[in-house]
Amino acid sequence: MLHLRDQLQSKGLKATHQRLVIYQAALNCEVHPSAEWVYEALKQDHPSLSLGTVYKTLASLEEVGLLRKMETTDGQLRYDAKTHDHHHIFCANTGEIMDFEDEELNEVIKTFLAKKHINNLSIRSVSLHITGWKEDPLKQIEVK
Repeated sequence: MLHLRDQLQSKGLKATHQRLVIYQAALNCEVHPSAEWVYEALKQDHPSLSLGTVYKTLASLEEVGLLRKMETTDGQLRYDAKTHDHHHIFCANTGEIMDFEDEELNEVIKTFLAKKHINNLSIRSVSLHITGWKEDPLKQIEVK
């Protein structure tokens, strides 16, 4: 918790108990959680926590760069504790969001944009949103 407290304070946020538990839940989550997911995960151990507080806290953590916000294909807001450049594959049929890390792709995108000479554009991060369909592995097996 001391490390989390230091991270919050380094970004100018007070390290309140609510911020600490919400940030820790987002960091420890193996999926890209929504505010509702974080709230459900915490409400039993923290009954005074409101859904509104979770929304506001996640937004403030995203605003200072401790989380990244993304919108799913169905318009839901989800959060990612990995703030370095990486991409996301959205599976339209399962709702799953998978991280996709490829430094070569990051450089290709940055180089491509630099060649376009877009006025007043300074690339700060790269994140590609890929939508796909997760195939059923059992359908790929042919029975003869």
